[in-house]
Parts: sequence; structure tokens; C-alpha cells
Amino acid sequence: MATKLASLSRLTSTAKESMENEQSVDRSGSMYSLKTEALLLLGLIALGVWLVPALIYLVGSEMLGPYGEIQTISAFYLDLFGFLIAGRGIGWLLVTSPYLFLSVIRLLAWLWGVAQRTATKKRARTTE
Repeated sequence: MATKLASLSRLTSTAKESMENEQSVDRSGSMYSLKTEALLLLGLIALGVWLVPALIYLVGSEMLGPYGEIQTISAFYLDLFGFLIAGRGIGWLLVTSPYLFLSVIRLLAWLWGVAQRTATKKRARTTE
């Protein structure tokens, strides 16, 4: 009887340790995910601040002609930063557009996966 109790207590302590390890992995995994997402957001906003406006300026000046009275990219950036400081939506949309685009792609991929899993479950139910 004593050996059974000892082995049961060992199993219980092993199960507790296993659960604690799983919880710590979950916490560190979510922290890693949050840190990764924050770095991704910062990187894509940096692209949205510097690369996207430059590309818009170059394509727009080729297709539509010069930008404003001052025909340089610096005037475009000054207007963009003015929009950001003033809180105008168009400036913020431009800056966050790379991250928003990635978010839409992720959402569509998630919806596609949900649709595929639902279709698979329906097929499995109809074959039973």
C-alpha cells in the first residue's frame, strides 16, 4: 500500500511539473509572438514611412506630372509628415498600408483554413 501511495505521489508531482512546463512554454511562446508581431509592425511602418511614399511619388510624377509647386520628393515627404502630425487619416493610411495589407492577407488565409476545415468535417459527417 505504501509503495502504491509513493508511486501515486510521484505521478502527481510529475504531472504537476509537466503542466507547469507547458504553461511556461505557452507564456514564453505568446511573449515571443507578441515581440515578433511588434517588430513586424515597426518594420512595416518604417517601410510605410520611407519606401511607400517614395514609390508613390516616383510613379505619380511619371504618370501625372510634377508634385505641387516644388517639384521634389522632399515636398511630398513634408506634406506626408504634416498629415501625420495633423492626424489626417490619409497620411496614417499610407504609413500603415503595408501592415494593413499583411493583416488582410492573414485574415483571408485564416478564413480559407476555416472554410477548408468546415468542408472536411461536413464530408466526414456525410460519409458516416
